[in-house]
Amino acid sequence: MKKYKHIIIINFTIIFIAICIPLLTVLIAYNLHFPDGYFYEDKYFRAIHMKNTLENKKTDIIFIGSSRTQSHISTYLFKQHGCEVYTYGRPAMKLSDFPFAIQKSIDIKPRYIFLMIDLDDLYTEIFMRFPTYEDRKFYDSSFSYTTYNEYLSDKFRIKDLFRQSKKFIINKLLNRHDEYLAAYDKNLTNQIDCDIIHWRGNIGKRSTALCTNGNTIAFDNKVLKSEKLSHEYHSENINNKKILLLNRLVNEIKNNGIIPIVVLEPATYNFNRKYEQTYVNKIVNAKVLHLTNFENKNTPLWVDINHMNINGRKVYTQKLISVFDSIQK
Repeated sequence: MKKYKHIIIINFTIIFIAICIPLLTVLIAYNLHFPDGYFYEDKYFRAIHMKNTLENKKTDIIFIGSSRTQSHISTYLFKQHGCEVYTYGRPAMKLSDFPFAIQKSIDIKPRYIFLMIDLDDLYTEIFMRFPTYEDRKFYDSSFSYTTYNEYLSDKFRIKDLFRQSKKFIINKLLNRHDEYLAAYDKNLTNQIDCDIIHWRGNIGKRSTALCTNGNTIAFDNKVLKSEKLSHEYHSENINNKKILLLNRLVNEIKNNGIIPIVVLEPATYNFNRKYEQTYVNKIVNAKVLHLTNFENKNTPLWVDINHMNINGRKVYTQKLISVFDSIQK
């Protein structure tokens, strides 16, 4: 009996440490950054940041997408044009993970919701990488959690929060902001148009600045070579389930009195264009902006094969502003 009691105490201690240390780290980070409007790069916490950022504001557009949505769009440039927008991006978030983000965006009641999609996403299977309870219910109305751990995993994502909070605390305590800025070309850093509250990545190499308005900016001192900017991709078979999912999400937006726009984002792939009209025709009840090949050969605008740098961000945002003006006419 004593043996089992000893094992129970050890297991309880391990569980206590595994939960409390990450939570304590998150709490410390929260207290350090709360006045600055920090956000975790998770779609659940992005929704909280979006609500706080847009409170009592008449919102024109919410952009939903991946890290490219975060880093490719300048909220400042849109604001200069008289538009209130929010970039609801989450690194590696695909269409399958959009239901929660769309529900939270609908609650804000913007005029438009732009669904920012990588064309490649339309050829893959439906798979949630970052599910929430709302996502699970969207796909299965009878869903319910079977264990408390499943609920905690979906709701709080302790491991992700611990990793991000730890990095933030280190940067904050060591005051590394100036080191990051000094590590990159002033022609790039002088164009920063948002208040940076955090950095992730390696100083002087590939890194990302996170801003209070929800934007991010990608930096790298490495010069991207043209031969690494693109690769072949043959769009042979669209996944019709993905198209049905996209159309269902579009209708969800439209049924709530909001105008949905689908944007096929800039990518550095070489796509087989003969299938273009086929997949565009399958997307119904929403205007489709085919920007896949926008500046995808212009190496000075890209920081890697997936993300534009601050120069590309400016060019792309101006393109979106121009397109948005034409949509409203």
